[in-house]
Amino acid sequence: MSRWELTNGTCVAAINLLNPKLAWKLADGAVNWSKLHTLDNAQTETKLALAHARRKAEWLTLLENCEAFQRDTSAPRTPDEQAKLLAMIADLAQLVGANCGQIRAQLAAAEEAAAQMIFSAPVVRTHQVAAKAGALVYVIGRDGTLHPLDDKLQRMGTARHDNSARPALAMIESETEAHSDEFACRLFYVTGEGLVREIEGNSLPPAVKGEWRARGRSSLQPGIRPRIDSGMLWGNDAQETGVFALPVDEPGSASRIKLTQGEEWRWLELPKKGQLALVCTDTSSRLISFAKSNVTPERWGARKDSTPHYSSFLETEGRPLMVAEFDREPRQPGGALSFRVLVANNVDAADQRAVAWYPPPAESIRNGTLEAFSPAAKPPVSIRTQVTISMIDAYMIARDSSTREQLLALLADGATSWHSHKEKILKPYADAAAAGAALGELPLPPMAGKHALYSYQVGAAVTSEDAENARKVLERMRDLASPVIVRVIYTYSEEAWGGTEVNHRSHPLANERIELQFSNGDRISTSTDANGDAALPFSRLGFTVTSASAAPRAVDSRARSLTTELKGRTGNEIIIYYVKPLDTGGGRFPRKLS
Repeated sequence: MSRWELTNGTCVAAINLLNPKLAWKLADGAVNWSKLHTLDNAQTETKLALAHARRKAEWLTLLENCEAFQRDTSAPRTPDEQAKLLAMIADLAQLVGANCGQIRAQLAAAEEAAAQMIFSAPVVRTHQVAAKAGALVYVIGRDGTLHPLDDKLQRMGTARHDNSARPALAMIESETEAHSDEFACRLFYVTGEGLVREIEGNSLPPAVKGEWRARGRSSLQPGIRPRIDSGMLWGNDAQETGVFALPVDEPGSASRIKLTQGEEWRWLELPKKGQLALVCTDTSSRLISFAKSNVTPERWGARKDSTPHYSSFLETEGRPLMVAEFDREPRQPGGALSFRVLVANNVDAADQRAVAWYPPPAESIRNGTLEAFSPAAKPPVSIRTQVTISMIDAYMIARDSSTREQLLALLADGATSWHSHKEKILKPYADAAAAGAALGELPLPPMAGKHALYSYQVGAAVTSEDAENARKVLERMRDLASPVIVRVIYTYSEEAWGGTEVNHRSHPLANERIELQFSNGDRISTSTDANGDAALPFSRLGFTVTSASAAPRAVDSRARSLTTELKGRTGNEIIIYYVKPLDTGGGRFPRKLS
């Protein structure tokens, strides 16, 4: 690990965390990187085993990409390209071998064996004056070892409270009641058992301060970068949720949000204001409210068609909060990358019953494409990382060739083709089987395309008219979130001599399933509550209910209903009625009513 002075690009300190005696500071003269990277024999073997396992996994990914390309029928291939693709798949399958699961198992075993050399990104204290005699920098290894270091990267002991930890740290500093320049420091991480550990950063060695007990095991694979924001500790795959938001000052408390575990949640975006979070996998994004009392935490309904994309909040002063969404690759071969600006719905449902139709899918107020900056330049075709938005500018690392174009380049003739690369890697070996045995040492084929940093003023593309449309969307969300309440009443009476009705009885149909038919032919099935009230979508306001029915155990099967127009959010009544016919007993006069 090294520390750099960015203004002049000078390294001022470095240390080998596995062999901490190998440390360097500016006063030592020229830095000897080779010496700093020295490992003992056992560490070197472990490092090589991990590198080989990762390389095998990369070969497996290449095979899977080729197989997916072969199944893709969106763009036709020439017979020559198809033949070459099938031949390449056969070559890769021979190198990789039949047991793909074994490659993944070998990678997992290699990562576990190399746990002590898989480290988190460092977290650095902001209030450094406060830590005069304490640590300023912290890293944690996958083996659970916590390394505190000073400003010269001198290690200040270690602490290991757990046998494993996800290599990722969150840190928070807070003022104390002691001196104005003293700040408390707390660290947080997730263990392999699923426990969330709180560490006292000011103590040496760092001591346990609190915990959120395990609620099932957790993956040690990297995911969402843990952080403290809005008084919450954010992370993923622990505490019985795919993404957790734990009140940082309430150890042991439940997460404010619940998402499916098992999905690979990788990105978390939080706006500067409000209580919304944007959480994303490689293929989808969810807008979640983490307010303490939510009727519906989800603020976007499921979308039927969603291609892999990156999403980030777009915050502009004086305008509703929005989300910019960028497709990772073009939807059509040869097309441009598309982006959309969606409204960040901050409206909660007013009634639990509204979750039957609320929230709707995200609404787009602006669509566009990412074009080249000049006729001579190539536009981005494949976005490689999460997009970062600052004010109105979107920054992205992208490649000028799509995965499809890269694979087509390998199928072409020439020095960069798969055929040429295969000949090179097989040359030192007797046959393909021997090369496959050394798969972890084989170089991957060179892929076409160049990476570059791109910046687009996406916020500038959103006009005042778009912002006004966003406000209208939120107004519509407020309407949708508040249901139309209808009380369903059942009346029963008996017909007496002369056509009069007697023994009239009436009561709300409580906790019953109701079928409604509207004048336009639509049918809705809903349920009443203990008061006999049913909740209908706001969109039904002004419609006319032509018939209503309930289960035979609740109403007579011959019952009918009165036509009812839904005129307001409340005060609506639907009457289901039945009048028992006059019973004459077959004679001239009616029987006496009992």
